[in-house]
Amino acid sequence: KNADKITDNAKYAVENKKANEEFEKAIPKMKKAKTLKPDAETLRSIQLALRQTYTRLDMTAKLKTLNDESKN
Repeated sequence: KNADKITDNAKYAVENKKANEEFEKAIPKMKKAKTLKPDAETLRSIQLALRQTYTRLDMTAKLKTLNDESKN
């Protein structure tokens, strides 16, 4: 929320790393949510969140797998 106000590059890097660690922790929970047979709208929301997280964390292989799954 306040990351855009950080002007010191070192502080920004530290805060960005913390944020990325939180995103990494969320991945298993999002993947679990997909297995609970959510309705179509919820599934789309979960997939979008996973896509954004994989993109942020530069997890291109996982992003490709998710996109391939979504096509089916």
